[in-house]
Amino acid sequence: MDNDISNAIAIIGMACRFPKSNNLEQYWENIRDGKECLETLSQEDLKQAGIDYTILENREYIKRCPCIEDIDKFDADFFKISPKEATYMDPQQRLMLEKVWEAIEDAGYSIDKIDGKIAMFASTSASSYFLQNILNNPNFVEEAGGIKAVLHGLDKDHMSTKIAYKLNFTGPAITVQSACSSSMVGTIMACQNLLTYQCDVALAGGVTINVPQRVGYMYEKGNVMSQDGYCRPFDENASGTIFGSGVGCIVLKRLEDAIKDNDRIYSIIRGFAIGNDGNDKVGYTAPGIRGQMDVIGDALEFAQINPGSISYMEAHGTGTIMGDPIEVEAISKVYKQYTNKKQYCALGSVKANVGHLNAASGIAGLIKTALLIKNKVIPPLINISQENSKINFKNSPFYINKESKIYDGNGPMRASVSSFGIGGTNGHVIMEEYCKGRKKGIMKSCYLFPLSARDNEDLRTMCKNLSDYISSHSKVSLGDVERTLQCGRKEFNVRKAFLAGNSQELIQNIDRFLKESRPYKKMEEKHLKVVISSSGDSLETKELYKDISLFQNSYDECKRIMKEICTDDVWKQQNKVDILISQTAIVKTWVELGIEVKAMLHIENDDGIGFTFKDTLHIKESISKFLGIPLNEKEENIDFKWNTLFTNTYREFLNVIVNWWQMGKRVCWEKWIHIKEQNIISLPTYPFKRTSFWSYSERLRERENQQVIKNI
Repeated sequence: MDNDISNAIAIIGMACRFPKSNNLEQYWENIRDGKECLETLSQEDLKQAGIDYTILENREYIKRCPCIEDIDKFDADFFKISPKEATYMDPQQRLMLEKVWEAIEDAGYSIDKIDGKIAMFASTSASSYFLQNILNNPNFVEEAGGIKAVLHGLDKDHMSTKIAYKLNFTGPAITVQSACSSSMVGTIMACQNLLTYQCDVALAGGVTINVPQRVGYMYEKGNVMSQDGYCRPFDENASGTIFGSGVGCIVLKRLEDAIKDNDRIYSIIRGFAIGNDGNDKVGYTAPGIRGQMDVIGDALEFAQINPGSISYMEAHGTGTIMGDPIEVEAISKVYKQYTNKKQYCALGSVKANVGHLNAASGIAGLIKTALLIKNKVIPPLINISQENSKINFKNSPFYINKESKIYDGNGPMRASVSSFGIGGTNGHVIMEEYCKGRKKGIMKSCYLFPLSARDNEDLRTMCKNLSDYISSHSKVSLGDVERTLQCGRKEFNVRKAFLAGNSQELIQNIDRFLKESRPYKKMEEKHLKVVISSSGDSLETKELYKDISLFQNSYDECKRIMKEICTDDVWKQQNKVDILISQTAIVKTWVELGIEVKAMLHIENDDGIGFTFKDTLHIKESISKFLGIPLNEKEENIDFKWNTLFTNTYREFLNVIVNWWQMGKRVCWEKWIHIKEQNIISLPTYPFKRTSFWSYSERLRERENQQVIKNI
């Protein structure tokens, strides 16, 4: 990897829902395994969608589509959106809002704790939800609350600004529209804004939801739609593409900042460019060789990378008769200016797997490429039986990879991604593997896992999801889980924290909690009252000192102070001094974490030597100054026995933090973690309580009623 990282961008978080892929893990498995994710619709599916019998019987009607699940469902309450507003809000806006939240959690950040300005660059297709309703329900605008409410909820312009408003983003919030290349162009604009310091974190994404979804289409010769319902990029039998639904979002950060913060880096964006074909092409909707060559060349020049080191090319690849050969010709001409190597770079297109997702197609290809770089696997291109004879693969830099294979190159894995929009706005990015490996997860004697939600039901779902994750990821570092949960999730009022030394114990503790029938009950808010004493048993602080750097620093500093202020006679009472130092360091650690402590100092002098009144006064002043809190005077009827009022084991110390946090108080987790040793990982995100919000036209209501009567 080039040592100059000043112009590099890190992808640190991602979220998606694509056909037959409800999350990143499923999406990658489907791509890696060469799975086609389109559906063949039955006659019954199409009848329920209202397709006329005469159309169904037409041989030119193609009964295939790429769909995603539950487009009608949304967690409106989570985003403080009323049921009426949610019903008349474009499902594209709703799904993007959820994916933005999930992407930020995947990046390991709490949405209200990100330093600096957050920018949003989102893209969406025209609202077919609105079109279907306005065509079939003359009262739709009136029911929605007037034209202003309709525009705010359904118009493209409000996609990014609505998200920024709901999530309090103060960086640029721009809805980017350039047809099929929209989300790629939005990603590049996000990179540009990061490099010019208009923001510190940027999100980019795209969404297309077709309403209705589960319908086919009528094939027309010469159109871009596939004749057989399959998208076959670069295949001899390619006859077009097939449009579908999907949503994806990524979180971007300047690479230097991501490294400093030990963010999890999926991939690096090294170079990027946006251009347009102009009128140097057959027609407005046709692709242009010169325009594509220019944008690819500009991206390579920006990245300062020889394309001979690029192992994978995620093409726009729509499977059209004209588009595929032109695309390969354009990029081949650019690559040949740098290298004479032939057939060294795998060529692929995710449209073969999930279809053409319109405004979301660019982000679908980019997320796929980030995942294959992260996993160092080149996936197969599916739906190809014979290479397109109009493409001279043998004399090009490209080959078709038909089986999933491990990348075995010497240097960092590199890939490029193209996304071209109808009309001519083209986007291209150069991506690279982040090679500087992360440190192995830290080992502790005990870990602390905080979970919080809006209500008891969500909390229990969250606990179950975590338990399932730990069960299916046996090699996961609990230190990484700890950091991700402590610093990477918004803190809600309903809380539960678990202590565990290993995965099995964590699963058992969660299962025990889930079996409890008691609902969550918030504990009474109060200060933590402790007595710092020189008496009692020796404290077991070795594991605490080893595991918790905050305690280690407090202990070392307290010991240094005590050495300076204690007389030789006092220092001879080593056991008492050690107890005093340990207890003070523990209290200091709690104070640093944000726990509100009321403390007293009690020093005993059983043998009549050592701690004089002057010594005690001096120690009290020094400890109070060290802790940053006043030490209270002796109270009547207080038991000074340390073991009953304090803690002398590691877990008792941790339980104080657990109890404080479960009371709804704030804990400064950032001071608790080892930022360079505890890594961010992908854990289950918030379990949205999604219910249906959908405006049914009168025609749909009538059809449903007829179906009910028929069933009766």
